[in-house]
Amino acid sequence: MKTNSSIEPALHIMLLLAAAPVGRELAANDLADFHELRRSTLAKVLQQLAAAGLVVGSAGRYGGYRLARSSAQISVYQVAAAIEGVEPSFHCHEIRRNGPCAGAKGDYSPRCAIAQTMDMATLAWRSALEKVSIADLLHTTGETTAPAIQKETEDWFADHLRN
Repeated sequence: MKTNSSIEPALHIMLLLAAAPVGRELAANDLADFHELRRSTLAKVLQQLAAAGLVVGSAGRYGGYRLARSSAQISVYQVAAAIEGVEPSFHCHEIRRNGPCAGAKGDYSPRCAIAQTMDMATLAWRSALEKVSIADLLHTTGETTAPAIQKETEDWFADHLRN
């Protein structure tokens, strides 16, 4: 399934915000720099996440971003939906009714078998992502990240967290 290229940075940003101590913020520029993202790309991602109610930003020179609620209450699907929207990725154009079948007198089913199959796949994808919270993802990341990388990340947090 093809997804928007902004989903990966959105999920990584959510992980960084989830790893920050409660009530502490990270500046947008620092979030962009952590993964060497273009600041314009990150600004759009943060805007989409904020519009979806997943992050909260504070203004001003010392402002930054934090999660809007607990990472356990935010699913991976909610992040994906904030970036891609909730429209299904498959759109049936009813081409089965074209060509030699265009004038057929028989009744067509409301949804063709292809559309039904794609609908089931979309629902399975959504269901799988709804079952994984940002907290779950953070936990898995912590278990699979080398200690040296964890130390680098901790050191980065010490230099970049805002009140």
